[in-house]
Amino acid sequence: MLTMNVTEKITLYHDHISYYSQRASLALAEKGIDYDSKIVPIANLAFVDPWFIKLNPAGKIPIIVHGDKVVAETPRILEYLDQAFSNTNQLHPDGSDERKRVIYFRDLADSIKVTAMMAGCVRHPHLVPEPPNFPPGRMEKIIKVGNEDVPNKAAMLAKEHPELRTVYEQIIEYKQKNRDGIHRARATSKTLFQGLTV
Repeated sequence: MLTMNVTEKITLYHDHISYYSQRASLALAEKGIDYDSKIVPIANLAFVDPWFIKLNPAGKIPIIVHGDKVVAETPRILEYLDQAFSNTNQLHPDGSDERKRVIYFRDLADSIKVTAMMAGCVRHPHLVPEPPNFPPGRMEKIIKVGNEDVPNKAAMLAKEHPELRTVYEQIIEYKQKNRDGIHRARATSKTLFQGLTV
């Protein structure tokens, strides 16, 4: 059991358009926890800025800061909230069967690669039309930002901030693997959906 002072306010670093940030926001709302919201704009690549990298070297949102504790990765955030705020609604119920079901579905949701789904949308827009009021080409731009603009900015910042160079190199390597995964997903979806008409 955590001995964290639950009277200290949580700060959530997030962006409203992030699926993972939305999950953390919903968890805080479900538990009725008051928190400070700090937007880390994905569009501006703020999650690779040095101030944020010092908070979360993985360069990913969301994170929560509670006192001197920084918690990253949505599943860990949800578990932390249950432990630190055990007197509120439990996201992972105590009953063993119910808890196992919740964890199963949480892990299933975590196994779905959002970028792979987006690559499918870009490759086959006739299967998943863009939502109303969503600018044309927005999905392609989101993928480009993640897999081209982030490594470029990380490389520039590695030169400007040599103390963070190793962290930025890890981000570049991760994004390269992610980009390769999207190319594989596109090739697979092309094979799977070849000749399919809707």
